[in-house]
Amino acid sequence: MVAISFEMPDDLVQALGATPEGAAREIRLAAAMHWCRHGEMSTSKAARLAELTYADFLEAAARRKVELFPLDIEELKEEVARGLAAGSQHVPPDPPGEG
Repeated sequence: MVAISFEMPDDLVQALGATPEGAAREIRLAAAMHWCRHGEMSTSKAARLAELTYADFLEAAARRKVELFPLDIEELKEEVARGLAAGSQHVPPDPPGEG
């Protein structure tokens, strides 16, 4: 594993986490969310970078209101249309035992 280090002013360390370890956690999480949000890193790799479980990473993003899966409106419309088309092909009109 590679170790990456850099210098930071004391006041910025305190602003991020009060300790060097806390600041490092916040920086890792911020970088992971940034790269994931911009499509440069998968959510699973971002979780590893942040040293969190996948679920904890998604929860941290939700708490910070970070959108990890950005879609533009046209992509969203296409996803909905595909979902509706797929759903109509798999759902029987009258479920067994009813009607």
